Amino acid sequence: MDEIVFAASPKEVSCIIGNLFREAAPVCDGPDDGLIRFLRGEEKREYFLGADSVVVFTGRSFSEHFAELEIRPDRCIFRGHGDDLRAVRAGRCPEMRCRRG
Repeated sequence: MDEIVFAASPKEVSCIIGNLFREAAPVCDGPDDGLIRFLRGEEKREYFLGADSVVVFTGRSFSEHFAELEIRPDRCIFRGHGDDLRAVRAGRCPEMRCRRG
């Protein structure tokens, strides 16, 4: 499994999310920041994205590899098969909706 740290604009990150993941998976094994308790209805509190927020996407890539994309305000951290991320960032869109595939 590769770990790639990179910076990208919000538009590029949106494109990466849409074209990297074939199916999403819940992030159940990550650190418990209250989200799991919140989802079970055990805790009610407001969540918002602040300067120190981290958003994590996990799932299967279009090449059927496990992938994780951690989005931070100043960088993104990809964990998975490096060729999957490189393909998407090179403009190879599996769905070819943006006509760059």
